[in-house]
Amino acid sequence: IRIARMPSARDRIRYGVELMSRLRSLRGAWLALRCSPWFENLRAGTELACGRAVSRERFRSTTRQLVLLCLTHLVLGLACTFVLVDGPRAFHWPGLAFQSLWLLSIPLLAYVVSLEWGRDDATFTRITVALLSPLPTCWVFFASFDLSMGGSAERRGFLHEIGLDLDFIFCAWMVLAFSAALRSTTSIPRHRATSLSATWGLLTLIAFAFIPVTTIWYTVEPETSIDAPRRPDPIDAEMILFSQASRVETEVAALLPERPGTIDLYLISVGGDATQDVFRKEASFVQALFDRRFDTAGRSILLSNHRDTLAELPIASASNLAAAIDGISRVMNPAEDILFVYLTSHGSSEPYVSIRLPDVPLNDIRPETISEALDEAEIAYPAVVISACYSGAFVSALEGPGSLVVTSAASDRRSFGCSDDADLTYFGRAFFEDALEDTRDFGLAFDRAAFLLDQWEAERDYTPSLPQFSLGERMRERLESLSTRLERESALRVARASR
Repeated sequence: IRIARMPSARDRIRYGVELMSRLRSLRGAWLALRCSPWFENLRAGTELACGRAVSRERFRSTTRQLVLLCLTHLVLGLACTFVLVDGPRAFHWPGLAFQSLWLLSIPLLAYVVSLEWGRDDATFTRITVALLSPLPTCWVFFASFDLSMGGSAERRGFLHEIGLDLDFIFCAWMVLAFSAALRSTTSIPRHRATSLSATWGLLTLIAFAFIPVTTIWYTVEPETSIDAPRRPDPIDAEMILFSQASRVETEVAALLPERPGTIDLYLISVGGDATQDVFRKEASFVQALFDRRFDTAGRSILLSNHRDTLAELPIASASNLAAAIDGISRVMNPAEDILFVYLTSHGSSEPYVSIRLPDVPLNDIRPETISEALDEAEIAYPAVVISACYSGAFVSALEGPGSLVVTSAASDRRSFGCSDDADLTYFGRAFFEDALEDTRDFGLAFDRAAFLLDQWEAERDYTPSLPQFSLGERMRERLESLSTRLERESALRVARASR
């Protein structure tokens, strides 16, 4: 057994002396750094970054300091971008070249100012050092901001939602700092310094808009194994399209017939965009909800664009929607029953509802697509609900005395919640999951959903989506009769179950 020897008093004194010597060395190095011209330029630059003009005597304007500040900017750029990139990283030379070219715009601005406010090399060097000095502070601030927001994509998404852009914020800040730097190093008037700095900022924004901005570091994607393909096998578009007529006919043939004297509700639920699972999930949820709450079990059809359902369900397409409407019109009583059509997807202000299935060319659904199909099928009581951006543009083409039209947004507004990890969009959650689970009154359900959407959007500082609602008088009476029947049947089932 080895027993550790306790240090003697002499050893402890020696260790203490060595520690104090190292601390004095570190303190001396820190004091030397604080007294260095480079550090003094950075301190002055920090004040400039806060928009404060400083005395020109604060700057140590030499060619050596100019080069050191340029190197400081590039080194901080390398370090900050390295920290902000997740996963395995690889160096990207074009990114460093872009940073270097952008850095050259600062001496160019200093040269333009020196032509008017001092034609000697010392003035040019002094102005350039002053303009370069705020950059390290800006790098550290933006890197800290990026990390606090959880990464560049999330940060840019957050800024986009509040109507700002990081490039714009950066240039606006630099305009303020450069204006202070010009006023600190020359006798230039404030308005002239601001206008020159603003011109530089505008040219920088234009360059960012038209020149591809490349990053210094980028994430290296892990290699996939031979057994794991990079993308799913392509869809046989010809075979898929050829089979759609028989698929829709099979779905229509399985529907229960209408009941004379009874107001039946038939449903077509459409998940239009296969690029995000939320639309397939929402269309399926609405079908299940209506089968359970609105007596559409055996009277509903699901059209879904998703790779996993190609062998089971008809795809969502304009032609399949028209065929489904026509097929249901032959099973229902078009003059008595209600046909409920629900579409969930991305939308456009053109307007249309996006219909997408990779490798399969499909037309988008426009207002006339739905109105013409309903007119040809002679559906007297159509109800159309659309969850998509700008879907309010569909209202004018579909509203009428015998119609119900509900959209998740106004014609000039976006709707929200179509993220990859969501089960329902904001509108789907508010209108179907929250409201129609508690009531069969579509008017009350819309009011409840609109209230919830206002709350959720305000909490996230989103522009209000302004959902739209149009209910004709004849449809209102028809829905009241349907609701009365469903409530009566529900009460009877509860009474039987309690016996």
